[in-house]
Amino acid sequence: MTADSTAPGATTTHTATVTVDGDAVGSSWNSLVLDYEAADVSDVGAEDVQTVGIDRGDDADGTTVDVSAADDVSSVSASDDSTTLTVGFGGNYSLQQGDQLVVRFTDVVNPDTAGTTSVTIVVNQQSAAETATAELTVSDSDDGANSTDSDDGDGEDTCAAVSFSPQTTTGDTVVVDSVTVPDGGYVAVHAPDHTTLGVSGYLPAGSHTDVTVPLDEPLAADQTLQAMAHRETNGNETYDHGRCGSEADGHYSCDGEVVAESAEVSVSDGC
Repeated sequence: MTADSTAPGATTTHTATVTVDGDAVGSSWNSLVLDYEAADVSDVGAEDVQTVGIDRGDDADGTTVDVSAADDVSSVSASDDSTTLTVGFGGNYSLQQGDQLVVRFTDVVNPDTAGTTSVTIVVNQQSAAETATAELTVSDSDDGANSTDSDDGDGEDTCAAVSFSPQTTTGDTVVVDSVTVPDGGYVAVHAPDHTTLGVSGYLPAGSHTDVTVPLDEPLAADQTLQAMAHRETNGNETYDHGRCGSEADGHYSCDGEVVAESAEVSVSDGC
């Protein structure tokens, strides 16, 4: 369980993951329950779920999925004095051994005091229930979950970061609110299935706002996209990651987490 902002009382985005290896194996996914020891999920609704799905084989970064279950979400509700969030599904996706389930949602309020609290995660509460326990850390020193430190040479750290808000577009471009790339790089926009839809031009080291990312193909429908910060690693100031199998220009990360943010992008006909 991670929070984009770890500040006490902050309204922020949480990402929960759990790996299926018990009674839920072989069943249809019908619910995911997050029972916080201390947090407020009263304002979390279906529109606040940014990413939800299955990472087959648990081999991705904890924020991306192989199978999006967004179209199968039937309900999102709070209970138990707004400390329990239940996401219901239509049961159209079968769970396999080793699947990592991912749900990323916003408008949750962190506990008011710093420290580590537990979160009970229950898969398929009403049928083949499988339970795990995660920890949520809240700190008075908020570095954010979506950042990575880089020494600027003066003994002080700067951080990679991405801010990506919901927006309406004609489908040819999207705008990333801000991106910080301490060593220079790019911001890439990905579809829920990991496909790269577009990449910015080279961004010199530092922070950049209102970065327009042209898309390789126009979007045909509304969908949740992910903006991800990438390094420039081979000095050619051209985005090479994934081209002909290249591992150059990989993403920025912090504590094993990718520096990225998801947002709902709606398509307008321009009228």
